[in-house]
Amino acid sequence: MAWAGLEPTVYELSGEGGTQVSYATIDVQGRAQLLYTGPHGERAYPEEEIDARDTELGREVTVTLQADEDEDMVNLTLLIPPVRMGEEGAAPLETIAVLTTMLSPLTGPPTGQDYRYEVLSLRGRALSAGL
Repeated sequence: MAWAGLEPTVYELSGEGGTQVSYATIDVQGRAQLLYTGPHGERAYPEEEIDARDTELGREVTVTLQADEDEDMVNLTLLIPPVRMGEEGAAPLETIAVLTTMLSPLTGPPTGQDYRYEVLSLRGRALSAGL
């Protein structure tokens, strides 16, 4: 029998290069939060710094890893697919994150593309709030 009452609220993922991402749609204070650890440092993003949108691909969750007007800007976009939870309150999850590097006018090439993309494979689990 399918357990329809649980919705995932926490996504714990890890992948290439020591990247770890934890995204909570609602934390203990009732707000969204994303934690990132990886090649671009370690940081906690509060709800007001997270852009989360439901799209045809799933939920796209974007944060800015690096922003300096004299350097390249780097965003991380985590793709979260719909997840069916079992009654144990957890489900395995495989997804991707896209690192988008927006080249600064000071460091970018005189011609060519201004954005570079890197796709990271991530694995982990989706959890319901009760865990």
